[in-house]
Amino acid sequence: MLVSPEERNVSLGLYFGAYATPASAHEVALYVGDPANGGVELDGTGGYARVTVPNDTSTWPDAPAGGAITSGPVSFPTSSGAWQDSPTHFQLFNADTSDAGDSGLLSDAVVVAGSGVVVSLALTVFYNDIL
Repeated sequence: MLVSPEERNVSLGLYFGAYATPASAHEVALYVGDPANGGVELDGTGGYARVTVPNDTSTWPDAPAGGAITSGPVSFPTSSGAWQDSPTHFQLFNADTSDAGDSGLLSDAVVVAGSGVVVSLALTVFYNDIL
């Protein structure tokens, strides 16, 4: 069943930002491949670590056009060396329960070839019409 853009935005708002109830914060993890289809989270090589972002209107303002978009880049810790792989996707985890939540494709694969790199990414979670 397809829903209107307005209904999509309200639905996204229930999970991200103003009306968020499922999580007070999200852990953001980076994956090589789609987490829903066997993708693998990066290991700690090169200083990679998940980051936690608040689930509020500062991080997730109103969802436009069926996508919840972070208000600014999400920054990961400064690398201590090259990352083992180049992530292509992200996965959100409920920081309160560690349950996996939504995931998405990064606009570009991330390459960290050495130390001193700060990876900052804008994240978009799209509404899924597929039931």
